[in-house]
Amino acid sequence: MKNRYFILCSLVCLTGCSWFSFSTNVDPENFTEYYKSSLVKQYHKEDLQTLENYEDLGPVEGISCQAAPEEAEPKEKLAMKYMLESAYDIGANAVVTGKCIELEATLHCIKEYTCYGQALKVK
Repeated sequence: MKNRYFILCSLVCLTGCSWFSFSTNVDPENFTEYYKSSLVKQYHKEDLQTLENYEDLGPVEGISCQAAPEEAEPKEKLAMKYMLESAYDIGANAVVTGKCIELEATLHCIKEYTCYGQALKVK
């Protein structure tokens, strides 16, 4: 008798939620776009000696900006992420990390972090 009661309660619970749906703004078609910064490896300048076959694709930068007082403060980590995304966008799979600098009172930002690097295509 207890088993029947348990099964009946379980079925009522499961069918009670069958009308519920779930939606998300994550598009499976653009999955790579969401995580492209993780597809770019970071190197230091001294690591270039160990790399044998690579192509220099040029400089890249990433900026994290606080444009208004009510906005969140910029973060160096976010500027680094944007730099890696910029490298990916031009076909790089690696970046030689340069410098990140903090600036205040720029033309468009109250405060900002800018990170610079050199994009590479390592074969």
